[in-house]
Amino acid sequence: MPEYLRLDDAANRLHVSRRTVFRLLAEGDLVRVKVGRRTLIPAESLDYYLMNHVAVARAAEGRS
Repeated sequence: MPEYLRLDDAANRLHVSRRTVFRLLAEGDLVRVKVGRRTLIPAESLDYYLMNHVAVARAAEGRS
């Protein structure tokens, strides 16, 4: 079963603020799932964002 994180938990995992998580959601960098009034973020979405973020940073440094 997929793992879903609350906004606070997602922010903690990314080491950013809740405001930054909202910005990432608004920009389409993270996926959200609404369950009633609760907003959840699939852990898979965080993993995908982190992998792409690291790949872009490495490419900018000239590493693979």
